[in-house]
Amino acid sequence: MKNFTPSPAQQQIFDSQKKNMVISASAGSGKTTTMIEYITRLALSGVKVKRMLVLTFTKAAASEMKEKLMMSLMNLSDNETLQNQIDDLFTSDISTIHSFLEKIIKRNLNAFPYLEGFRIIDEKESTSLMEEAFEDSANEFKQKCEHEFYDLFTSIRSNETIKDMMFNLTSYLAAQADKEKALQKLANYDENHALAKDYFKNVLLNMIADIRKELDLISTENEKLAPYIDEMKRAYSFTSDDAREIVKHYDGDITFPRAPNLRDESAKSFIEDFKQKHSEFTKFLKNLCYDNDEIWEGRKNKILTKEIFDLYQIFEKNYREKKIKNNVLDFNDLELNAEKLLDDETILQQLQENYDFVFIDEYQDTNPVQEKIVKQIAQKGRFVAIGDPKQGIYGFRNATSKIIIKDSQDFEKLSDGETHYLSTNYRSDKKILNFVNNLFSKVMTQKTANIDYKASSMLDGEKQAPKAGDAAVEILVTPGLKKAKATPTQDYDIYADSLSVGDDSSLEAKVIAVKVDQMLARFFVDPLNGERRKVQPSDIAILVRGKSGNFQNILNELKKKEIPYVCSIKTDLSDKAHSNLIKQLLTLCVDKNDDIALASFLLSPLCLVSMDKLSLMAEKKGRSLSEVIYSSNDEQIKSNLKRLEKFKTDCMFLGAKEALEKYFIEKEFFVYLKSQLGEEEVSEVESLLQIIGNFENDKDVPALLSYLSSDIGQANVSGANAVMVSTIHASKGLEYPIVFVTQTGSSIVKNDASVFKESEQFGFGLKCFDEDKASLILQAIKRENKIQNRVDELMVLYVALTRAKSHLIVTGTINENNIFDYNENDFLSLKSNMQMILATAPENAGAKVEYIDEVESLSPAIKRVEIGKADEKLVSKINDYLNFIYPYESQTLVKQKTSVTEIASDHPVLTAAQNTLAEEGTAYHEALRILDFEKIEKVEDVEKQLIELKFNENYLKIVDFNIIFANILLIKPFIKNKQIIKEKEFTMSLKSGQDNILVQGTIDLYLKGEKNILIDYKFTRETDEKKLILRYKTQLDLYKQAIEQAEKINIDEIYLISLKNSKIIKYKNN
Repeated sequence: MKNFTPSPAQQQIFDSQKKNMVISASAGSGKTTTMIEYITRLALSGVKVKRMLVLTFTKAAASEMKEKLMMSLMNLSDNETLQNQIDDLFTSDISTIHSFLEKIIKRNLNAFPYLEGFRIIDEKESTSLMEEAFEDSANEFKQKCEHEFYDLFTSIRSNETIKDMMFNLTSYLAAQADKEKALQKLANYDENHALAKDYFKNVLLNMIADIRKELDLISTENEKLAPYIDEMKRAYSFTSDDAREIVKHYDGDITFPRAPNLRDESAKSFIEDFKQKHSEFTKFLKNLCYDNDEIWEGRKNKILTKEIFDLYQIFEKNYREKKIKNNVLDFNDLELNAEKLLDDETILQQLQENYDFVFIDEYQDTNPVQEKIVKQIAQKGRFVAIGDPKQGIYGFRNATSKIIIKDSQDFEKLSDGETHYLSTNYRSDKKILNFVNNLFSKVMTQKTANIDYKASSMLDGEKQAPKAGDAAVEILVTPGLKKAKATPTQDYDIYADSLSVGDDSSLEAKVIAVKVDQMLARFFVDPLNGERRKVQPSDIAILVRGKSGNFQNILNELKKKEIPYVCSIKTDLSDKAHSNLIKQLLTLCVDKNDDIALASFLLSPLCLVSMDKLSLMAEKKGRSLSEVIYSSNDEQIKSNLKRLEKFKTDCMFLGAKEALEKYFIEKEFFVYLKSQLGEEEVSEVESLLQIIGNFENDKDVPALLSYLSSDIGQANVSGANAVMVSTIHASKGLEYPIVFVTQTGSSIVKNDASVFKESEQFGFGLKCFDEDKASLILQAIKRENKIQNRVDELMVLYVALTRAKSHLIVTGTINENNIFDYNENDFLSLKSNMQMILATAPENAGAKVEYIDEVESLSPAIKRVEIGKADEKLVSKINDYLNFIYPYESQTLVKQKTSVTEIASDHPVLTAAQNTLAEEGTAYHEALRILDFEKIEKVEDVEKQLIELKFNENYLKIVDFNIIFANILLIKPFIKNKQIIKEKEFTMSLKSGQDNILVQGTIDLYLKGEKNILIDYKFTRETDEKKLILRYKTQLDLYKQAIEQAEKINIDEIYLISLKNSKIIKYKNN
C-alpha cells in the first residue's frame, strides 16, 4: 500500500520465512491492514494471488478483503505482472471458509450422495428437518428396542428434553476434528464417571490444602488464638484417595471450634473470614451427597446413557437420509463432508499443491474440524493464522479460542514456527488504553484465562485528542453509592447463586440518555481528519449485553429525549403480542395455509374477527382451519383476506418494512397501540420495524424470517445520522468515537439448570432423574463450564471496551456490598463486570468514577446569555461562507466503485412500472440460474424442477413456465460439449477517463469449449433488436472484457436473450 510504514512488529511478520505463523493481533492493532500489506508484498515478490487461500468467517469480511487488496494492487500497478495479479483476484480463493468448502465439495460431487444443484439450508429449515427426523427416530427406536424406548422416555419424562439431546449432540459432534472418536468419548460412561470421581477428589484435596496453607500463614503470637488455629488444623487434617470418603468425613460430625473472646480486631476478622470459608466448603460438600448411591455409582445413568446414544445413532441416520432426499446440506455438513473428502490422498494432494500460502482470519473463532481441514491443506505451503485470543466470544457456536492460544504457545517452540504479537493500538485514545490495560492486566492472567495479558497484550498507543468535555473514560455507577470495603464472597457452589443488583435499573437508562444528550451539545476533534466539530448522533454507540434487562428502558429514554437511534438488536417476535403479529403476517407471505398465523392475523386489531366466529369455523371436521377460512363467504373475512393479498404483493415490491408501515397506517394501528397500551408498545413495534428495514433485502421474506429468528444482528446496519444501539457481539470489528458500555452491573453468574451437557473432558453428563440431582459427571462439566463462562464474559467485556476511539462511558447498577479490592483469587467470586472494574481501582488509570443517586446530578444548570448587536462584517463573512458553491462539484460524483448496470444505464431512477418489470426479471433470472437445462425436455419439467428445488414461492406466482421453457430451447443448442458457468460475479479494474475505477457485476451465462460463448438475459418489453443492442452494448462489452481478463480466453460469440419475448439476438462486437 502507498505511504504505508510498518511498525517493527509488522516488519518482522513481513520478513518471516517460517512455515507456520500465528499473528496475535490485539484490538485496534491494524489486523486487516497487516494482512492486506502482507499479501500485497507477497504479490510484489512474485507469489501468485491465485496460489493463496485466504479464509474469513463472514461474507462482508471476504468482500472487504478482496476490495482492499484490489485497491492496494491497483495503487502499485505499474507493470504487467501486477495487472495480471489484479485480474487473478476475480477467480482467487478469498472467501468465507464455508464458501470454500462448498466449492471443493461441488468439484468432487461424485464422492457424495448429492445431486448437482444442492442447496445449503439455513438454521430454520435444518431444525424443521431435524424435527421430522426425531419423530421418525423415536418410532423406529420403539419398534426395534421397545423396552429401552419405554425406559428412556419414562425416566426422563420429557420428549422435548430427549429431542434437545439429539439436536445438541448433532451440533457438538459436527464441530469435532474426529467425530467418531468424540462420539465414543461421549458414550463411554464408565471412563467418564471415573474421571469425574477423580476430578472431585482433586478439587476437594486442593480446597483442603488451600485452607491449611492459609492457617499456616496466620501468626500464632496471640496466645488465645494459637489453640484455636491448632484445633482447626486438626479438623482439616483428613485426606483420602476416595472422593466419597472425603465428602463423608467433612460432611459428617465435624464442628466448628468455639472462638476465643478476642479484643484484637485483626484476629476477630480472621475468625470471621475463616467461618465463611468453612461454611462455603461444607455447602460445596452437600451438593456431592456422599450418601446418594446413584450419584456416586451411577448405575441407572449408565443405562440411560447407552439408550440415549442408541437413539442418537438412529436419529443421525434419519436426519442424514432426509437431507439426501431433499438434496440439501446444512453448514455442519460442509465441514464434515470436506473433512471426509480430505481422507482421499489424491484430492488432498491436489488441494495442497494449489496453494503456496494459506491464511485464516479471526482464528480465535475456529472450531476443531475447521482447524483440521485448513492445516491439512496448508501442509505443503505456509500457514498464517491471524486473530486475537482475547476476542474469542463465539464459544456458543462451538468455536474455541483454545486453538489460537495453543498454537501461539506451540509455534514459539517449533523451529519452523513463530508467534508475533501486535499490540500497537491505532484506534483509541491513550487514556482509554491505560484504563483497559489497568483492568485486564489484573484480571486476565495465565491462572484465570490462560492468557498472560501483562506479558503479551498490553496495548500501546500515542493517540491523544482533545475531549468533548469530561475525562476520556467515565464510570457512572447507579444507584448512588459511597465506596465501601467488603469481603468478596468466596462461595463457589455448583449451582450459581442469583445476583442482587441495584434496585432501580431504570435510573441507569435515564443516566445514559442524559449523558448522550450532553455529548450531542459538545464539540470534539474528529478522529478521522483531526478537525474540531460538533458531536453527531452517528458518532455514538450504546453497547448492551443483550435485549433483556435494561435494554428497552434505554430505547424509551432515548425516544423521550428525541434522540435519533438505530437498533441492530433483533426482538424475539413472540415476546409481545403485537410484535408476534408481525411474525404471523410475514409467515403468511411464505405459507398462507399456516393455521396459527392465519388465526392470529384475523383475531388481531387489524381485522377484529371475533373468537366465536373462528371457533365455529374450527369445529368443521375433515378440513383444516385455513381451508374453511379461504372458502368462507363471510364479508369481514373476505375483505381482510383481500387486504392480506395486497400486503403480500407490497412485500414483494416495496419490501416488508414499507409494506408493514403502509398497512399499519391504513388501519390506524399505531393510534390503537398508543391509546390502549401506551408509548412503550409503540416503541417496541417501531424498533422491530427499524430492524426489518435494516435487513439487507427485506423483499426476501423467507430470509427475513430466518434472520429475525437468529440470535445476533449486525451492528453496521445503517448510514443514518443516529445513535447506534447494538449488542457487543454485533459491534465486534467496528469502532466509534464515543462508546457507552452498559448493563455492566448485570450478573455474569449464569444459573445453569441444564439436565444434560457434553464435554471434551468428561463426555456426556446427565441429571439423576429419579433423585432430581446432577450426576457427578454433570456436576464436573458444569463446574468447568462455570470457569469457562467467566472467561467468556471477560472476553466480551474486552471487545466492548476496545470499540471506543475518543470517549468511553461505562454504566452499571451495583449494590454497595459488592465492592471490594481485587486480587487474583477473587476472579471466580466476581458477580458483575462493574464489580470487577471498581475492584481494580480504575481511578489509578485516569478514569473518572461517579456515583449517581439522581439524574439531576448529571445535568448542568443552563446559563442565560445576553446577546448584543451583531457585527455586520462578521455576518457578511459568515453568509459568504454558508452560501459558497464548490465550482467542481460534478467531479465529486465520480464513484470509486460502480456496477456494470449503473455504467450502462441511462435511467438510474425507475418508475413503479419499471420496478415491477425488474421484479419479474429477477424471478426469471433466478429460475434460469437454478434449472438444469440438460434435464428439461418439456414445459412440465420446468415446473417439476422448480418445485423440487424449492423455488421462492412468490417468484412461482410471477413466472410463466412456457416462457422459461421457450428460452431454455433457445439456449440448449449452444451448451453441447460446453462447460456451463452461471451467475458469475466479478470485480475488475477499468479505465474511465484518466482514472482507474472498480467495476462489479454478474454475468448471467457463459459457455467454455471449442467456442467460448457469452449469453446475457434481459427482461424487457422492447422488441426492436437494434434498440436492444444499442442499449446494452456497453454492458456486453464490459462482460466480455471481464471474462477475457479473468479466464485468459477469447469470447468468440455474444448473444442477448430477450426473456419476455423469447428472442435471441447475436451481438457483433466491432
